[in-house]
Amino acid sequence: MPYPREIILVLLTASSLFLSVTCSHSVLQPESIKKLQLPKELAGSLEIIAEPDYPGRYYNHSNQVEEGPTFPLLKKRRAFSPSEDVVLKFKLPENVQVERSLTLKVIITLHSMHGTKVQDVGETEVQASPSQLGGQVRWTVPALSEGEYFLAGGFLEPDGNWLMTRSEIIFITPEYLPLHAAAEEAIRAAAWRLGSAGSLLRSTSLPSVEMLLEDAERRWYDFGQAHRDWGFVKNNLEEARWSADQLMAGKDPFAGKTGVFIKAFRSDLDDTLQPYALYVPRSYTPSRLYPLLVSLHGATSNHRINIRRVFGFGNRPGESDYEATRNEVELPQVDFIVASPYGRGETAGYHGISEQDVLRVMADVQKAYSIDPDRVYLTGLSMGGGGTWHIGLRYPDKFAAIVPVCAVGDMDLSFKPGTLPDYGRQLYSVNGPSAIAENASNLMVFIYHGDMDDAVPVGASRRMVEKFKSFGWLDKNVHYFELPGVQHPAWDLSYRDGNIFKILAPIRRNPFPRRVVYSTFSTRFHQAYWLRIDRIDKGLQLARIEGNFNGNVFSIQVDNISAFSILLDPKMVPPGEQIRVEVGGVVVYSGSPSDKILGFSQSSKDSFSQRNWDGDPVGPPDHIEAGFRNRTIVQTGRHIYVYGTGGDAETQSASRSLTEKLADWGPEVKVRWKIVADRDLTPSDLESSNLVLVGNSTINQLVARVKEKLPIEEQAGRLQAGDQSVTGKDTAYRLIYPNPLAPSRYVCILGAGTAAGLQNLARLEQTPKSPHQNADFLLLDEQGRVKAAGLFKDRWKIGE
Repeated sequence: MPYPREIILVLLTASSLFLSVTCSHSVLQPESIKKLQLPKELAGSLEIIAEPDYPGRYYNHSNQVEEGPTFPLLKKRRAFSPSEDVVLKFKLPENVQVERSLTLKVIITLHSMHGTKVQDVGETEVQASPSQLGGQVRWTVPALSEGEYFLAGGFLEPDGNWLMTRSEIIFITPEYLPLHAAAEEAIRAAAWRLGSAGSLLRSTSLPSVEMLLEDAERRWYDFGQAHRDWGFVKNNLEEARWSADQLMAGKDPFAGKTGVFIKAFRSDLDDTLQPYALYVPRSYTPSRLYPLLVSLHGATSNHRINIRRVFGFGNRPGESDYEATRNEVELPQVDFIVASPYGRGETAGYHGISEQDVLRVMADVQKAYSIDPDRVYLTGLSMGGGGTWHIGLRYPDKFAAIVPVCAVGDMDLSFKPGTLPDYGRQLYSVNGPSAIAENASNLMVFIYHGDMDDAVPVGASRRMVEKFKSFGWLDKNVHYFELPGVQHPAWDLSYRDGNIFKILAPIRRNPFPRRVVYSTFSTRFHQAYWLRIDRIDKGLQLARIEGNFNGNVFSIQVDNISAFSILLDPKMVPPGEQIRVEVGGVVVYSGSPSDKILGFSQSSKDSFSQRNWDGDPVGPPDHIEAGFRNRTIVQTGRHIYVYGTGGDAETQSASRSLTEKLADWGPEVKVRWKIVADRDLTPSDLESSNLVLVGNSTINQLVARVKEKLPIEEQAGRLQAGDQSVTGKDTAYRLIYPNPLAPSRYVCILGAGTAAGLQNLARLEQTPKSPHQNADFLLLDEQGRVKAAGLFKDRWKIGE
């Protein structure tokens, strides 16, 4: 089934970056509404969707079809099979409205490419009003030979007055369904043969074969040029069947494969296939180690385009991204393996689930290929440059160098001065890349930015450069290239002629640096090289650890940390070696450690003693880091959307509608989240997943079960959060909180007990660049205005 279409995604304008609000994804507010008054205007604006359709688009700009000789008729799907039952549905674009009731007669016919009519498809009356649009045509595709045909639509006024004709070149073939069925059956048999074992074939090869089938399906339902696209679909289906047969025989179909191809993994979070593009050089042999370059694409781009760009092959003159996604380019031979993750989508950003996807791709590639762990590099452009800062600075020990290109930086730069509340400024001050720039102390860093960039202003990179300059690193381990007169596509010059491979080839990671500095605001990021943070004390401020290892002496300095561990590797400290550990200049350990981990905890103020840490790191309330696509801590892992079933019919409908909108992250983000009614949530769901709960305690059974343990009190006609309150039956609140029914999980509650209150929450969630997007709690009055908002700091209590 297609994704619900009520919500659409954020637009990146040339002047600003829009962020989504807390529990939902970003939305685009139509920049200008086109209002139709005449039947001919309606005839030219109608979109016709051929269903069944595919849930999601083909990785990039599926609606931006190459220009053709016709006045286009169909949106997206243009390939069909004989005897297939198709429904042609009519809709208006998001930014188009009718001013008054309009009626059209539409007659659909099918013609050969020579103009001979081969079928009267059908006709219907399309009735459009400001509140609704009706009309559809049912079509059984005739048994025709493989080839291209004209599907034409004649648009007339009710009295028969002709208005216009629109048409589409479509493709019909009897081969698709048999080839698809054969591939699907072979994959099903291979999956059964491999079972649930965690072997390389099961974990990395089988999902990649399944991706061949999914890519064929996606291209079939997003058809552009018949010969090229059908060739891709057919080849994928045949390769999927062959590859599945190889798996059945216990062989890896990707062994020995070189060049550029697509692989995938199956996500543990939502069971979706997540693709990545991979380049393997012809020189590859498992007997030697190869460097790995991980490359992150920009917004509205994808893994297929990006693998070209990092080699220095931008779009050809006149080639749109839609075309670049489909066109094959022969890449030069380099002795690198290159991985380009999809990262959940075209505008998913690279924190939360997208960050986890990048790390999973790295792990899978390192499992399947011979990778030199000391020659792993990270680069990215635009949004991917922001991901390079985010991942590279939080996992510095995984890389030898990072190369951010025209990178999104500190997100406070995208807000006008004075528009962020105090708590927002406090959060942004600790979780942007400039706050943790010191984590790059053992990395080589190459920064590229055009000084005329009007999409991501050069000030984002200049701020980072100033930070590095203050450390004395500029022109040492940090190099900055500000490209004069260059606008946003700085990657065309930065990656030109394979430049990045030449720069990175000689650089190697030092896995055991003598000095390590690591700062973080969250226990989700707590380890680098041989230091690990086990307990952070205060929230909304950085925790910092610095370690120096000279001779056999570890000298440690900590700030906002009361427990940490030293990770002892035999290459660093041979077994039986005597060492000394000093914290703040005080000796806290002397001896020969028997374990590989040596832990220390604060026993009194400013005093540490040796005690190994048991369990996960702990700290104050956590928050999602500011990023290109902002969501909540609830949505960084497996989570379920739960709608309340109480209240009157209007309230129930509003609850279900809001839940579906929240769970639909749009066609640019590849996710599949579970939606359930409150009464249908299982104990297993509760234990395994975070929850987004829609409705207050009067309409959502889950909220009713936990309301006595929440810091926002629901009273009759009143909401109380600390010393702040709002009154009225249509008031509402939003709350991020540990789930009282499963303390290791989180809940995000959108609490309202009326349709009006839920609609106010929906409007809030659909407001781009809201100053309250990061709030852990907020109260709305009956008009939907934010009357109180804030973050939890040291404890999960409001007002502390």
